[in-house]
Amino acid sequence: MTQIYSIEEFEALRRRQSGIVAVAPEPDEIEMSHLGAVMRINGHTSQELFIAFASKALGLDEFSCGSMPIIKLLASLSLTDPKSYGRCHSLIPLLNGISNGSASAAHDFFASSESLKRAYKRTKSLPANFCLECALAEQRNRGRSYWHRELQIPGAIRCTKHQASLYKCSLDDPWLRAPTEQLSNDYARSQENFGLFAETPTYRTYIGVSHAFLETKKPYNARLVSGVLAARCRVSGVSRSTRTARRKTSEITISTLARDKLPAAWLNHLLPVAALSTPIAHLENTVWSGSCQSTANYALACALLFPTTDAAIEAIEYGVECLGRFKWNNCPVTRHILLRQAMQAKNAESSRVID
Repeated sequence: MTQIYSIEEFEALRRRQSGIVAVAPEPDEIEMSHLGAVMRINGHTSQELFIAFASKALGLDEFSCGSMPIIKLLASLSLTDPKSYGRCHSLIPLLNGISNGSASAAHDFFASSESLKRAYKRTKSLPANFCLECALAEQRNRGRSYWHRELQIPGAIRCTKHQASLYKCSLDDPWLRAPTEQLSNDYARSQENFGLFAETPTYRTYIGVSHAFLETKKPYNARLVSGVLAARCRVSGVSRSTRTARRKTSEITISTLARDKLPAAWLNHLLPVAALSTPIAHLENTVWSGSCQSTANYALACALLFPTTDAAIEAIEYGVECLGRFKWNNCPVTRHILLRQAMQAKNAESSRVID
């Protein structure tokens, strides 16, 4: 009698027959951490050799060392749709969160191998962050600790769950080992020196906006976000001029806000740039040119110009609704939202003074 399998049963059978022991990804586990867990349980130490072996065993002939096949490989081992896996277990939605393409186009993890490879290399270049309290609790309750995706947001210095300073590990490929295995090496350093900055509204808004970008199902249009930020500058009295010669000494710009609100060491780490430029100049040039080079620039500009995450995302979302119907400089809906937010902030400040 012929055995009839469901798709899930067939994939599970194929996986067992391939000789690969699968490990399910934990909630919010970044894909490289998941890859490390699968490699460890299967006794492999070389990432390239394991991916080649597993891809061949599962019939994934399009293997290469880019992010796309790694996501596809891990999704296949997890019996998960690759696009769903990519949205939940990679930083690609954040790193590609600002696009020059259509704002209506959803994240397509298989549209461009080159963009996926760039995002994968960018993720691998980030220092690996972990929360000690999270890692110890996971080791105790789940049997293994893992690297959380949201803690790898560029510039993150504090765990959103425990409010504890993150540990940073800068070893080569630290993701392939569990966070609890990193405690004995000298390269795991706590980021407590930024503790006071982590308490500021600017840092909280930056992390909140970055997290919102991370959860998007489609990228934001760079020109749209730049236009919303320009409108916010107008209602807030912030100049958007990038030409130093034209600026007055008393002018408030993104540059002056950044110098006043951001620790130089944190900013240099967040926005590493060429020696001929500075992080602040790079921030302004990227945002006002409508470039999609770095989502972190836009998240940081939102944090400098908006009082809260909700205010920034509300303005951007309304801008999406108006895309193509108005010129950015004259968008009445966006301007109305920004003026209302400015009035609410002014009223809140007046209430605090009275109290």
